Amino acid sequence: MKTKFILYIFTFISFLLISLYLSYLPSYARQEKSEADVTILVLMTGNWEEFREILYGFENVLQDSGIEYNIILKDSINDEISDEDLLNEINRDNPDLIFSIGSRTHSIIHYIKDIPVVFSTYLKPNVNNSEVQGTEYDNITGVTFFVPVIEQFTIYKEIIPRLRTIGVIHNSDQNKDLITEAQQAAKLLNIQLFEGEPRTLNNLIRVVDAFWIIVENTSTSHESNKRIIREGTLNYIPVMAPDKKFVSAGAPFAICADFPDIGRQSGDMAVKILQGIHPSLIPIETPQKSNIYINEKTIESIGLEISDNIMKNLIIISKTGK
Repeated sequence: MKTKFILYIFTFISFLLISLYLSYLPSYARQEKSEADVTILVLMTGNWEEFREILYGFENVLQDSGIEYNIILKDSINDEISDEDLLNEINRDNPDLIFSIGSRTHSIIHYIKDIPVVFSTYLKPNVNNSEVQGTEYDNITGVTFFVPVIEQFTIYKEIIPRLRTIGVIHNSDQNKDLITEAQQAAKLLNIQLFEGEPRTLNNLIRVVDAFWIIVENTSTSHESNKRIIREGTLNYIPVMAPDKKFVSAGAPFAICADFPDIGRQSGDMAVKILQGIHPSLIPIETPQKSNIYINEKTIESIGLEISDNIMKNLIIISKTGK
Protein backbone atom coordinates (compact mmCIF):
# COMPACT_ATOMS: atom_id res chain seq x y z
CA MET A 1 0.00 0.00 0.00
CA LYS A 2 2.80 2.36 0.95
CA THR A 3 4.65 1.55 -2.30
CA LYS A 4 1.55 2.36 -4.40
CA PHE A 5 1.10 5.66 -2.57
CA ILE A 6 4.73 6.66 -3.22
CA LEU A 7 4.37 5.68 -6.89
CA TYR A 8 1.21 7.78 -7.13
CA ILE A 9 2.92 10.82 -5.60
CA PHE A 10 5.96 10.41 -7.91
CA THR A 11 3.72 10.17 -10.99
CA PHE A 12 1.71 13.24 -9.95
CA ILE A 13 4.82 15.37 -9.34
CA SER A 14 6.39 14.27 -12.65
CA PHE A 15 3.23 15.20 -14.55
CA LEU A 16 3.11 18.58 -12.79
CA LEU A 17 6.75 19.39 -13.61
CA ILE A 18 6.34 18.44 -17.28
CA SER A 19 3.20 20.58 -17.55
CA LEU A 20 4.96 23.57 -16.03
CA TYR A 21 7.93 23.11 -18.38
CA LEU A 22 5.74 22.97 -21.48
CA SER A 23 3.78 26.04 -20.42
CA TYR A 24 6.95 28.14 -20.45
CA LEU A 25 8.18 27.02 -23.84
CA PRO A 26 7.65 29.34 -26.83
CA SER A 27 4.66 28.45 -28.98
CA TYR A 28 6.82 26.99 -31.76
CA ALA A 29 8.44 24.57 -29.27
CA ARG A 30 5.28 23.33 -27.60
CA GLN A 31 3.53 20.08 -28.36
CA GLU A 32 2.46 20.15 -31.98
CA LYS A 33 -1.07 21.31 -32.66
CA SER A 34 -3.26 19.82 -35.32
CA GLU A 35 -2.84 21.68 -38.60
CA ALA A 36 -6.37 23.08 -38.40
CA ASP A 37 -5.39 24.92 -35.21
CA VAL A 38 -2.68 27.06 -36.86
CA THR A 39 -3.43 30.77 -36.48
CA ILE A 40 -1.37 33.40 -38.28
CA LEU A 41 -1.64 37.04 -37.25
CA VAL A 42 -0.90 39.43 -40.13
CA LEU A 43 0.11 42.94 -39.06
CA MET A 44 -0.06 45.36 -41.98
CA THR A 45 0.84 49.06 -41.81
CA GLY A 46 -1.89 49.96 -44.30
CA ASN A 47 -4.15 48.35 -46.87
CA TRP A 48 -1.90 49.40 -49.76
CA GLU A 49 -1.59 47.65 -53.10
CA GLU A 50 2.04 46.60 -52.53
CA PHE A 51 1.23 45.11 -49.13
CA ARG A 52 -1.78 43.23 -50.53
CA GLU A 53 0.54 41.79 -53.20
CA ILE A 54 2.91 40.59 -50.47
CA LEU A 55 0.07 38.95 -48.57
CA TYR A 56 -1.17 37.33 -51.79
CA GLY A 57 2.25 35.73 -52.41
CA PHE A 58 2.49 34.68 -48.75
CA GLU A 59 -0.88 32.91 -48.81
CA ASN A 60 -0.12 31.18 -52.10
CA VAL A 61 2.82 29.40 -50.48
CA LEU A 62 0.79 28.43 -47.42
CA GLN A 63 -2.00 27.03 -49.58
CA ASP A 64 0.47 24.98 -51.61
CA SER A 65 2.03 23.62 -48.40
CA GLY A 66 -1.18 21.86 -47.39
CA ILE A 67 -1.15 23.47 -43.94
CA GLU A 68 -4.65 24.32 -42.76
CA TYR A 69 -4.48 27.78 -41.27
CA ASN A 70 -6.58 30.69 -40.14
CA ILE A 71 -5.47 34.30 -40.73
CA ILE A 72 -6.29 37.21 -38.44
CA LEU A 73 -5.67 40.36 -40.48
CA LYS A 74 -4.98 43.74 -38.90
CA ASP A 75 -4.43 46.00 -41.92
CA SER A 76 -4.63 49.47 -40.44
CA ILE A 77 -1.69 49.56 -38.03
CA ASN A 78 -0.59 53.19 -37.78
CA ASP A 79 1.03 55.65 -35.39
CA GLU A 80 -2.31 56.31 -33.66
CA ILE A 81 -2.19 52.82 -32.15
CA SER A 82 0.19 52.64 -29.20
CA ASP A 83 2.69 49.82 -28.85
CA GLU A 84 1.04 48.81 -25.58
CA ASP A 85 -2.43 48.51 -27.13
CA LEU A 86 -1.08 46.56 -30.07
CA LEU A 87 0.81 44.16 -27.80
CA ASN A 88 -2.35 43.60 -25.78
CA GLU A 89 -4.24 42.74 -28.97
CA ILE A 90 -1.51 40.31 -29.99
CA ASN A 91 -1.64 38.60 -26.60
CA ARG A 92 -5.42 38.24 -26.87
CA ASP A 93 -5.16 36.73 -30.35
CA ASN A 94 -2.41 34.33 -29.18
CA PRO A 95 -1.27 33.36 -32.72
CA ASP A 96 1.11 30.57 -33.66
CA LEU A 97 3.02 32.94 -35.97
CA ILE A 98 3.10 36.66 -36.77
CA PHE A 99 3.63 38.01 -40.29
CA SER A 100 4.69 41.67 -40.22
CA ILE A 101 4.28 43.91 -43.29
CA GLY A 102 5.33 47.58 -43.30
CA SER A 103 7.52 49.86 -41.20
CA ARG A 104 5.03 50.66 -38.42
CA THR A 105 4.47 46.99 -37.64
CA HIS A 106 8.21 46.31 -37.48
CA SER A 107 8.61 48.64 -34.50
CA ILE A 108 6.52 46.28 -32.38
CA ILE A 109 8.12 42.93 -33.19
CA HIS A 110 11.16 43.57 -30.98
CA TYR A 111 8.87 43.37 -27.94
CA ILE A 112 7.58 39.92 -28.90
CA LYS A 113 9.65 37.12 -27.42
CA ASP A 114 7.56 33.93 -27.32
CA ILE A 115 5.91 33.94 -30.77
CA PRO A 116 7.81 33.35 -34.03
CA VAL A 117 7.80 36.41 -36.30
CA VAL A 118 8.39 36.64 -40.06
CA PHE A 119 8.81 40.20 -41.36
CA SER A 120 8.76 41.60 -44.88
CA THR A 121 9.79 44.95 -46.40
CA TYR A 122 12.01 45.72 -43.42
CA LEU A 123 14.41 48.39 -44.65
CA LYS A 124 17.25 47.78 -42.21
CA PRO A 125 16.63 44.93 -39.76
CA ASN A 126 18.90 44.65 -36.75
CA VAL A 127 17.45 41.47 -35.35
CA ASN A 128 18.54 37.92 -36.07
CA ASN A 129 20.11 35.71 -38.63
CA SER A 130 21.68 32.29 -38.42
CA GLU A 131 24.75 33.72 -36.68
CA VAL A 132 22.94 35.02 -33.62
CA GLN A 133 20.86 32.06 -32.52
CA GLY A 134 20.05 32.30 -28.86
CA THR A 135 19.92 36.10 -28.71
CA GLU A 136 16.89 38.01 -27.49
CA TYR A 137 15.62 38.29 -31.09
CA ASP A 138 16.09 34.67 -32.10
CA ASN A 139 12.34 34.29 -32.74
CA ILE A 140 12.50 36.74 -35.67
CA THR A 141 13.44 36.32 -39.32
CA GLY A 142 12.19 37.62 -42.66
CA VAL A 143 12.85 39.37 -45.96
CA THR A 144 14.29 42.87 -46.25
CA PHE A 145 12.94 45.55 -48.59
CA PHE A 146 16.15 46.74 -50.18
CA VAL A 147 17.63 45.20 -53.32
CA PRO A 148 21.40 44.68 -52.71
CA VAL A 149 23.36 47.76 -53.80
CA ILE A 150 25.75 45.79 -56.00
CA GLU A 151 22.75 44.52 -57.97
CA GLN A 152 21.33 48.05 -58.28
CA PHE A 153 24.59 49.61 -59.45
CA THR A 154 25.24 46.78 -61.92
CA ILE A 155 21.86 47.33 -63.56
CA TYR A 156 22.32 51.12 -63.53
CA LYS A 157 25.64 50.69 -65.32
CA GLU A 158 23.91 48.63 -68.00
CA ILE A 159 21.31 51.37 -68.45
CA ILE A 160 23.93 54.16 -68.36
CA PRO A 161 27.13 52.76 -69.94
CA ARG A 162 29.02 56.04 -69.32
CA LEU A 163 28.32 55.83 -65.57
CA ARG A 164 31.51 56.69 -63.67
CA THR A 165 30.30 58.82 -60.76
CA ILE A 166 27.22 58.59 -58.53
CA GLY A 167 26.00 61.20 -56.04
CA VAL A 168 23.98 60.29 -52.95
CA ILE A 169 22.32 62.80 -50.63
CA HIS A 170 21.74 61.87 -47.00
CA ASN A 171 21.52 63.86 -43.80
CA SER A 172 21.59 61.34 -40.99
CA ASP A 173 23.51 58.33 -39.69
CA GLN A 174 20.54 55.97 -40.04
CA ASN A 175 21.85 54.66 -43.39
CA LYS A 176 25.48 54.33 -42.32
CA ASP A 177 25.62 50.60 -43.14
CA LEU A 178 23.90 51.17 -46.49
CA ILE A 179 26.42 53.85 -47.46
CA THR A 180 29.27 51.50 -46.55
CA GLU A 181 27.68 48.81 -48.74
CA ALA A 182 27.36 51.36 -51.57
CA GLN A 183 31.03 52.37 -51.27
CA GLN A 184 32.09 48.74 -51.55
CA ALA A 185 29.79 48.10 -54.53
CA ALA A 186 30.98 51.24 -56.30
CA LYS A 187 34.62 50.25 -55.85
CA LEU A 188 33.98 46.81 -57.37
CA LEU A 189 32.36 48.44 -60.42
CA ASN A 190 34.99 51.19 -60.81
CA ILE A 191 32.46 53.87 -59.88
CA GLN A 192 33.24 56.84 -57.65
CA LEU A 193 30.60 57.57 -55.01
CA PHE A 194 30.15 61.19 -53.88
CA GLU A 195 28.24 61.84 -50.66
CA GLY A 196 26.55 65.08 -49.68
CA GLU A 197 23.87 66.76 -47.62
CA PRO A 198 20.80 68.45 -49.16
CA ARG A 199 22.56 71.83 -49.03
CA THR A 200 25.41 70.49 -51.20
CA LEU A 201 23.19 69.28 -54.06
CA ASN A 202 24.27 72.07 -56.44
CA ASN A 203 27.93 71.17 -55.91
CA LEU A 204 27.29 67.50 -56.67
CA ILE A 205 25.44 68.36 -59.88
CA ARG A 206 28.75 69.55 -61.33
CA VAL A 207 30.61 66.27 -60.76
CA VAL A 208 28.21 63.30 -60.96
CA ASP A 209 26.83 61.26 -63.85
CA ALA A 210 23.77 60.15 -61.86
CA PHE A 211 22.05 60.52 -58.49
CA TRP A 212 21.04 57.62 -56.26
CA ILE A 213 18.11 58.20 -53.90
CA ILE A 214 17.97 56.29 -50.62
CA VAL A 215 15.10 56.12 -48.16
CA GLU A 216 15.49 58.12 -44.95
CA ASN A 217 12.97 58.50 -42.16
CA THR A 218 13.53 62.20 -41.56
CA SER A 219 11.20 65.18 -41.71
CA THR A 220 13.09 66.70 -44.64
CA SER A 221 13.68 63.61 -46.79
CA HIS A 222 10.49 63.95 -48.86
CA GLU A 223 11.25 67.51 -49.96
CA SER A 224 14.91 66.64 -50.47
CA ASN A 225 14.04 63.76 -52.81
CA LYS A 226 11.62 65.93 -54.80
CA ARG A 227 14.39 68.48 -55.26
CA ILE A 228 16.88 65.82 -56.40
CA ILE A 229 14.42 64.58 -59.04
CA ARG A 230 13.63 68.13 -60.19
CA GLU A 231 17.24 69.34 -60.35
CA GLY A 232 18.41 66.11 -61.92
CA THR A 233 15.86 66.45 -64.72
CA LEU A 234 16.68 70.12 -65.30
CA ASN A 235 20.40 69.29 -65.55
CA TYR A 236 19.95 66.13 -67.67
CA ILE A 237 21.25 63.90 -64.88
CA PRO A 238 19.55 60.51 -64.39
CA VAL A 239 18.13 59.84 -60.93
CA MET A 240 18.12 56.25 -59.70
CA ALA A 241 15.30 55.63 -57.22
CA PRO A 242 14.50 52.81 -54.75
CA ASP A 243 10.77 52.48 -55.45
CA LYS A 244 8.33 52.84 -58.32
CA LYS A 245 6.46 55.65 -56.53
CA PHE A 246 9.49 57.87 -57.25
CA VAL A 247 9.17 56.99 -60.94
CA SER A 248 5.53 58.07 -60.85
CA ALA A 249 6.78 61.33 -59.32
CA GLY A 250 9.20 61.94 -62.20
CA ALA A 251 12.37 59.94 -61.50
CA PRO A 252 13.73 58.31 -64.68
CA PHE A 253 13.92 54.80 -63.27
CA ALA A 254 13.91 52.63 -60.16
CA ILE A 255 14.90 49.14 -59.16
CA CYS A 256 12.73 47.67 -56.43
CA ALA A 257 11.76 44.32 -55.05
CA ASP A 258 8.98 42.27 -56.59
CA PHE A 259 6.29 42.40 -53.89
CA PRO A 260 4.45 39.13 -54.61
CA ASP A 261 7.82 37.39 -54.62
CA ILE A 262 8.71 38.91 -51.23
CA GLY A 263 5.46 37.37 -50.03
CA ARG A 264 6.45 33.98 -51.42
CA GLN A 265 9.88 34.17 -49.77
CA SER A 266 8.24 35.06 -46.46
CA GLY A 267 5.71 32.27 -46.93
CA ASP A 268 8.49 29.72 -47.38
CA MET A 269 9.95 30.85 -44.06
CA ALA A 270 6.57 30.64 -42.32
CA VAL A 271 5.99 27.10 -43.57
CA LYS A 272 9.40 25.99 -42.27
CA ILE A 273 8.66 27.48 -38.85
CA LEU A 274 5.20 25.90 -38.67
CA GLN A 275 6.82 22.58 -39.54
CA GLY A 276 9.12 22.88 -36.54
CA ILE A 277 12.27 24.70 -37.70
CA HIS A 278 13.45 27.36 -35.24
CA PRO A 279 13.37 30.93 -36.69
CA SER A 280 17.02 31.52 -35.81
CA LEU A 281 17.97 28.70 -38.19
CA ILE A 282 16.35 30.59 -41.08
CA PRO A 283 18.64 33.46 -42.15
CA ILE A 284 17.26 36.88 -43.04
CA GLU A 285 17.10 37.23 -46.83
CA THR A 286 17.22 40.03 -49.37
CA PRO A 287 14.63 40.04 -52.20
CA GLN A 288 15.32 37.28 -54.73
CA LYS A 289 13.52 39.05 -57.56
CA SER A 290 13.46 42.72 -58.56
CA ASN A 291 11.74 44.82 -61.21
CA ILE A 292 13.01 47.83 -63.16
CA TYR A 293 10.52 50.67 -63.63
CA ILE A 294 11.03 53.65 -65.94
CA ASN A 295 9.35 56.96 -66.63
CA GLU A 296 9.60 57.07 -70.41
CA LYS A 297 8.69 60.76 -70.49
CA THR A 298 11.55 61.70 -68.15
CA ILE A 299 13.97 59.40 -69.95
CA GLU A 300 13.25 61.25 -73.19
CA SER A 301 13.46 64.71 -71.60
CA ILE A 302 16.98 64.11 -70.21
CA GLY A 303 18.15 62.60 -73.50
CA LEU A 304 18.93 59.15 -72.14
CA GLU A 305 18.89 56.40 -74.76
CA ILE A 306 18.21 52.88 -73.52
CA SER A 307 19.02 49.88 -75.68
CA ASP A 308 16.20 47.70 -76.99
CA ASN A 309 17.71 44.72 -75.17
CA ILE A 310 17.27 46.49 -71.82
CA MET A 311 13.92 48.08 -72.72
CA LYS A 312 12.24 44.69 -73.16
CA ASN A 313 12.86 43.92 -69.46
CA LEU A 314 11.50 47.22 -68.12
CA ILE A 315 8.10 48.13 -66.74
CA ILE A 316 6.95 51.52 -68.05
CA ILE A 317 5.17 53.71 -65.48
CA SER A 318 4.68 56.88 -67.54
CA LYS A 319 4.73 56.82 -71.33
CA THR A 320 5.97 59.58 -73.61
CA GLY A 321 3.32 62.19 -74.29
CA LYS A 322 1.33 61.60 -71.10
